Amino acid sequence: MAVAWGIDADFPEGLRRLSLLQSAFVSPHGSGCNRYVCAIADDDGLFAIWQQSSQRRSQPLMGHRLTSRRLRSLLD
Repeated sequence: MAVAWGIDADFPEGLRRLSLLQSAFVSPHGSGCNRYVCAIADDDGLFAIWQQSSQRRSQPLMGHRLTSRRLRSLLD
């Protein structure tokens, strides 16, 4: 399975694959599955949510916040 990104208005024709060689977003637990990934950007940064396979093979909802300041430091 591959990770893709796109703009809602261009869906599905505008989807672009993130990784050309292998899955770029693999859970270290259970089946390795991550699904339903969504990232939301606002003035404060990015907030990502996804379901991630666990050791028990359940799919808990995960989330991560990346502040604008941290994002700039990673991209500089």
